[in-house]
Amino acid sequence: LLLKNREAAVARAAVDKQLEISLWTRFDSVFAKVVIANAVLIGVEVFTLDNDTKDKKDDPQTEALELCFFAADNFFLVIYTLEMVLRTIFFYQIRVLRDFRVFCKFLPRLVINLKWPVHLAVAKSFGTWLSDTRNLMWLDLIIIILSTIDNYILRTLGGNSTTEGQVLQMMGLLRLLRLSRL
Repeated sequence: LLLKNREAAVARAAVDKQLEISLWTRFDSVFAKVVIANAVLIGVEVFTLDNDTKDKKDDPQTEALELCFFAADNFFLVIYTLEMVLRTIFFYQIRVLRDFRVFCKFLPRLVINLKWPVHLAVAKSFGTWLSDTRNLMWLDLIIIILSTIDNYILRTLGGNSTTEGQVLQMMGLLRLLRLSRL
């Protein structure tokens, strides 16, 4: 009887692991499409706002383009932040609660009825998941922090001097780290 119980537990763990992999694959595929769209937008931004248009800072068309790209960058920053929150909730739901239910085929069901005691438990699990060596959650966190610095601090500096302009260009290159998530 003990052997059968042990075999059943091992079989259940294997099924749970396969289900977890399937859920993470669906979740990742949705956000991979967001990363690809962001990569295309970064390419369009680099191609559109080349050195010739940067010399025309006072041109209304250039200012409108820069505003559109700034709005798009903010949109993607919000999406990436939301993804990190959803990943943390999903991690808690799957690994701690052993609940594999989802809605919309990829979102954690726990989002629907997240209550305060669970909020705190999910927040506490963030550090555990961040330290897990099998995922790149720490890279996501760094990218979000760098993107926030790029969007809200360095863009307000404007890059009028050559030093500020070089720093702004370096931060623009660091934004490409988002592509490494693929």
